[in-house]
Amino acid sequence: MVALYDIIYLAVWLARPERPRFGDFFALWSFGAFALTRPVTGLFDPLTLQRFQQTLEPTFAAAYPFLYPPSFLLIATPFAVLPIAPAWLAWSAISLGLYVAAVVGRRWRSAAGVALLVAPTSLLCVIGGQSGLLVAALMLGGLRSLPLRPWLGGALLGLLTVKPQFGLLLPVALVAAGQWRAIAAAALSAIAVAVATGLAFGWEVWAAWLDALPVNLDLVLRNRAVVARIAPTVGAGLFQLGVPDGIARAIQAAMALAAAVATWRAFRTGVTPAAIAVLAMAVFLATPYGYIYDLPIVTGALLLLAETSRPHRRILLLFALIALVPFAMLRTPLPLLVPALLAAAIFVVLEERKRVLF
Repeated sequence: MVALYDIIYLAVWLARPERPRFGDFFALWSFGAFALTRPVTGLFDPLTLQRFQQTLEPTFAAAYPFLYPPSFLLIATPFAVLPIAPAWLAWSAISLGLYVAAVVGRRWRSAAGVALLVAPTSLLCVIGGQSGLLVAALMLGGLRSLPLRPWLGGALLGLLTVKPQFGLLLPVALVAAGQWRAIAAAALSAIAVAVATGLAFGWEVWAAWLDALPVNLDLVLRNRAVVARIAPTVGAGLFQLGVPDGIARAIQAAMALAAAVATWRAFRTGVTPAAIAVLAMAVFLATPYGYIYDLPIVTGALLLLAETSRPHRRILLLFALIALVPFAMLRTPLPLLVPALLAAAIFVVLEERKRVLF
């Protein structure tokens, strides 16, 4: 039923005469096209970038600023050599394939593989054309590789510097698990990505990015009212409820600390499916910057836990809610509902893990 719904939803979305076509993927594609044809430092000027995007799509009237680290261009640029339609197809197929491979490996034809393909969070990422599936593949693939291949796992985790907000709790997890080789591999991987970016696009791109950080932060803060309803984070929920910024920052900091403590507890006994699930959920409590199309991390981790550990039915119920609620957020403001579900699921996973251990 979910797969049929996905197919209908995707068909209707593709048939709509929306501009720009292919949702946020137009932005990612335009970033790569800009880097191929213009001085790359111009990416960090929102007006320059908007005028370029209008040359690609004359009816484009919105703004898609470049809010990523320069290393994200290593991902976006190869797709910009294609027209946007085949580029979107390639982007969707590759990121979805890597996501399924990271979670279930060679068992992609299993029930778990099908569940990943038809999960609402996967559909949201495909229609948004966003990078949530790719980020989930790097995080979950890296974490799953740690017990047997710590150098490979650490290298994959180091690539998360392309979206650094999702790596906030990785140092806590790796230190708690004693994954020192993975820490070294992650550091080397992150350095290699930074060097490759400088060699490919010029070293000045890093200075331009640092100079643009205050402008980008101001853009994010000024547009909170537009995007807060699709952000399953504590900060976005507090903003929707009208909590003053000072109090909201204090609450966000407290939640980030609680998320770090939960991650530490989960990884103290090793890198297990339960620990991976806790980290995947805790990162959305720790970062103020994340959206519903980033939730494949959570879906994949919970599915991995459900498949390998036969968790209590409370976890399965929370899993179902966490998977379905993001669709409702497209039309209805649900402030703090997803963070509350994530916090409840973390508590239940930790309690269930304690019961099994002791």
